Amino acid sequence: MPVVRNYRLFIFFVLGGLFTGGMAFIVQGNAFGFGNVTILAVTPAFFVGATAGLAISYLVVRSRDSLRISRDQLENEVKNRTEELTRSESRFRLLLESSPIGVSLVSMSTNARIYANPSLIKMFGAESEAQLLAIPIIDTYANPDDYHYVRKVHDEDLIETVEVLRRRLDGSTWWGLITRRRITIDGDDCLIVWYFDVTERKESALREQQAKQEAETANRAKSEFLSSMSHELRTPLNAILGFGQMLEVNPKEPLTESQKEYVGYVLKGGQHLLELIDDVLELAKVEAGKVALSIEHVQVQPVLDECLSLIRSMADERGIELLVGGGFEEETRVHADRTRFKQSLLNLMSNAVKYNRDEGKITIGCHEVPGAMLQVSVTDTGAGIPEDMQKELFEPFRRLGAENKNVEGTGIGLTITKQLIERMDGKIGFVSEVGKGSTFWIELPLARGKPIEEASADRQTAAEQAVEMQDVTGTVLYVEDNPANLDLMEVIVAGIGDVAMISAHNAELGIELAKSKSPDLIILDINLPGMDGFEALRKLQSLEKTKNIPVIALSANAMPKDVERGGQGRVQAIPDQTDKS
Repeated sequence: MPVVRNYRLFIFFVLGGLFTGGMAFIVQGNAFGFGNVTILAVTPAFFVGATAGLAISYLVVRSRDSLRISRDQLENEVKNRTEELTRSESRFRLLLESSPIGVSLVSMSTNARIYANPSLIKMFGAESEAQLLAIPIIDTYANPDDYHYVRKVHDEDLIETVEVLRRRLDGSTWWGLITRRRITIDGDDCLIVWYFDVTERKESALREQQAKQEAETANRAKSEFLSSMSHELRTPLNAILGFGQMLEVNPKEPLTESQKEYVGYVLKGGQHLLELIDDVLELAKVEAGKVALSIEHVQVQPVLDECLSLIRSMADERGIELLVGGGFEEETRVHADRTRFKQSLLNLMSNAVKYNRDEGKITIGCHEVPGAMLQVSVTDTGAGIPEDMQKELFEPFRRLGAENKNVEGTGIGLTITKQLIERMDGKIGFVSEVGKGSTFWIELPLARGKPIEEASADRQTAAEQAVEMQDVTGTVLYVEDNPANLDLMEVIVAGIGDVAMISAHNAELGIELAKSKSPDLIILDINLPGMDGFEALRKLQSLEKTKNIPVIALSANAMPKDVERGGQGRVQAIPDQTDKS
């Protein structure tokens, strides 16, 4: 028989049998799941009771252990969840309290704040959250109408961002950009509101707007000043240059050589003043963006030839040699306004002559540069520009010491040229070395593709366009209040065929003469005492006898608004200045 190996179990069953009065016998242990171990069993009748009691005791012990373990696990879970919620709440509160954005919670039912973070408390200048929450929301608006508008937005359930002026507790104001969103907390309809202090940005925008208005006012004042200056300076210049030219070319009373020299000085000085006025007015128009550009494919070679013909005599007087380099091919074209391109190139060439040395050289060249641009350069052999003065070169009225060297100029030519070139999508620049000279260049976009035909292949000169007026007959009515201009016009008309001139010193008399004399042409000054030229023009056009008489407005007001105003009245506006050719 196998040896009993589990003595404790064996004794347990033996004692159990004895105490229950049963009989013990030997059975194989595998019947009870003990493998090959032989154990002592007890009589079934007595074994059942003992076994049941033992099983119940065992189950009670196991249940108590399970409950204890479950309780411990639940307590740990609750503890972990509580700690996580505490950490989450701490993070959320830290986020709210450290945020630079003001945050508020408003109850829709009571229309009162129920929370405000430190940033919002600071924005309203309160000492504590309780102090801010106690203040009615309407009292924190600088304008009560803004409050009612925002409240209406709330009632309509609209999510909107508004910018309103808010009031601090001390009465000062600040601009707030406010964003709101509806939420529900514990069954209460609430608004969570974010406040952004945009006072600095708003005030900056207001300052910018005010500066813009001031600039516009200053610009209008400048335009009015320039218009007035144009009239006040051109009117006497008209007489100076007009009578000077009449003296110079009057075949009936020829001048002596010394008289011709003196008249030449008068005309030269007057012409210089007229150019100064023109430059100032041109700068004003360019800066105001009122220069109309007609961009087209412009052939470079003819523009260069025209500039050379205009500048050659000026260069010859000082023995300056003009050299043209390569690159000026017949098919080379740029995308630009022809008149402004010519004006810009002529300015560079004129400066190269004025600031050059006697017997010097000027070299003009052109070549393509990266970016599909054509660069046209003008190089002189002058004194050059000191490096400390170069940064001021394109500023208006800066002549960099040339005013002390008896060199004529206004100091705004390069300023105008720079702005014109840049408006044509081009560039301007220079390099200069003291004692060796300077090179100025302009770059303009190359014109690709099929060439565009020139409006006129053969541009006529002013002399070729002159109209023979010796056979002209008729009557001219000149309405002008300036006696010198009246005298000058009489001299001019006297040399034009069989033309008679009648005059009036004010608009009222001019209208009466127009009705009674029916002149063939009326020359009308705009700046007249009493009724001005525009009002006179409207009156003439309203009368049956005078409405078909052509009218030419002769005025020293050459500002664009004056020309435009004249055009609205179907009048041909002619600037009051002599021919500069």
